[in-house]
Amino acid sequence: LLTFIIIFFIGLTLNLTPCMYPLIPITISFFGGTGVSRGKIIWSALVYVLGIAITYSILGVIAASTGSIFGNLLTNPLVLIGIAILLVALSLSMFGVYEFRLPAGLMTAAGKSKSGIPGSFFMGLTLGIVAAPCVGPFVVGLLTYVAQLQDVVLGFWMFFVLALGMGLPFIF
Repeated sequence: LLTFIIIFFIGLTLNLTPCMYPLIPITISFFGGTGVSRGKIIWSALVYVLGIAITYSILGVIAASTGSIFGNLLTNPLVLIGIAILLVALSLSMFGVYEFRLPAGLMTAAGKSKSGIPGSFFMGLTLGIVAAPCVGPFVVGLLTYVAQLQDVVLGFWMFFVLALGMGLPFIF
């Protein structure tokens, strides 16, 4: 129980990292700019936090399921060479060697603002990706710990509680 309390408070403190600051006005404008009732805004915020929790919980389950394979895979020279080749290939676009363009229909669909409960859930699912640069070091440490434990249920709940700590300020 003490471990979960500590992880919850760490999730709260992760909101103080610089990558989380831009999410505050984005989240406030998403929930507050809809002009709907306060009750619906609270439900949307709860679904938003549920999306965050699902993203992080999946990470915990994968780490616990794979165990030491998770860490060993990232030390395999072939995997590291593959990642290096991918990064070099992607960096070539920054030098004007080539340009990625998504199809116009996909750009239009992605550019549309999702509203309501599904939009809140989708925003919550993507928060983990947006906040990854700043919360990544702690998440990687917790992933390593969960992978060593190889307890799927404990891994799920550790990351679920972490995400609840991260999401609590967004509810308010």
